This record gives sequence, structure tokens and C-alpha cells, in this order.
Amino acid sequence: MEIMSESYVPFHKLSERILKTYIDEKKEPRDYIGASSIGHACDRKIWLQWRGGVQPKDYMEPEKWLKQQRAFERGIAEEEKHIARLEKSGYIITDRQRGFVFAMPTVSSNSFSYSCHPYYSGLKGHIDGIIVDPDDPEQTKYVLEIKSAKENYFKGVLNPKKGLREIYPQYITQVNLYMHFSEISKAFVLLVNKNDDELHYIILEYDQAEAEGALRKAQRISSIDSIPLGLRKETMPPYQCKMCEFKNFCYEREKTLDSEKCTC
Repeated sequence: MEIMSESYVPFHKLSERILKTYIDEKKEPRDYIGASSIGHACDRKIWLQWRGGVQPKDYMEPEKWLKQQRAFERGIAEEEKHIARLEKSGYIITDRQRGFVFAMPTVSSNSFSYSCHPYYSGLKGHIDGIIVDPDDPEQTKYVLEIKSAKENYFKGVLNPKKGLREIYPQYITQVNLYMHFSEISKAFVLLVNKNDDELHYIILEYDQAEAEGALRKAQRISSIDSIPLGLRKETMPPYQCKMCEFKNFCYEREKTLDSEKCTC
């Protein structure tokens, strides 16, 4: 039997090693605004996400940033798992990860200090798929969107006094954009409780005003030359800031960056 050194603690570098794998991954700043983010209430968050000059990992405690990355990966895995289960249940799913782009190109000027991209290509998104109920005599097509939520948010969506509109308004915007570009008038949103895997689904009807409002918002934000204020407040930050990846940048370590060059 092998005797371990008394000073050795098995796997004591686990978090450190896993964190390094995330840090070492090179992610190119994107040249577009995502459909999943345009519905957020904070212009600053949306602007920072696509400009690429502010990296959340530079302003977060390593363990918190690592937890956020794992949660994101879990969401992707959940999507794949539930799509596979829906297909095994007989539901017809097509157009997996079908993409769209609402092109509204602009050329960045020298004052665009946060963008590594000379062009902004537009508003982009990818649908989880198109789903059809095999028992439906009309074979109606629905845009499929799968989301996972912590229990308190999940219960909030189920609360008739709140619902998806109050708890996750950005999801409503996102799905309406998907319906707009796929030319499908209905959406099937499957919400998964992260705590116990309880499922809840919502049927949404296409809202033209919601979709077109999001397109106008993307055009407005893409024309902003410097960091917008957004929801940031010096005192009593709104609840949306609590879990935002840019919280520390906005409230604790915001820096003045050179306005004449790219910071990436």
C-alpha cells in the first residue's frame, strides 16, 4: 500500500487547474449584438458585451468567475439533454441552431475605444430549433427555446401575478426576434428548474411591436460611441446589477481607457 506524504493534500489544485483552462481559452470579441442580450434593461451591459474591451474575468474574483462559466456550460448541456428527450418523446424538431442576422453595418470611428472590429455586422441569434407536436392535426410549427432557471425565478414565472414578462423580459424579446426572422407566429418556451428539473412550458404569440422595438434598440446602441450609463447608479444599485458580470467594473474598478486606440 502506497503511503502518501503527510504534506500532500489530494487534488488541492483542482479549482486552480480548472480555472486556468477557462482563462487560457481565447474568445474573440464579437462584432454583433446578440438576440439573447438586446432585451436586457441595461444599455451599458449590452454595449459592453459586444464591444469586447472590458473582460469580466479581469474584474471578478476568480472563483465567482469560474462559477459563472460553469453555469453557462450547464445551460448548454441542459439544452442538449432536453432536446434529446423531446425527440425521444416523439416531438419533431428541425432547424437546430439555425442562425439569422439583421444586418445594419456601421464603420467604427477612432472614438470607438472598445471595439477590435472595424465593422459592426448587426443583430444575430440562433434558435434552439423548430418543434412540432405530432398529435397536432395542423402540424403547427413553433420556435423552440429552452431555458433553465433557479427555483425562485422558476416559481416567479409560475406566479400569475408575475410571469415570464416580469421575471425574464429579455426572453420575451429574444423569442419574438426568433419568430420575426423565422416567420413563425408561435413559440414554445420550455423552462427547467435547476433545483429539481421540474418542467414548465409557455406558448408565446408573435408580437410585432416587441420585435421591431428590439431592432430599433440595437440600431440605437450600435451608434453609441462611448460607454452608456445604463442602469448604473452611485447608490442603491438596481437588482439587475446584482448578478451582472460587469458589476465590479461598473461599481468598483471602472477605469478611464484611452479613447484613441483599441484596448483588446
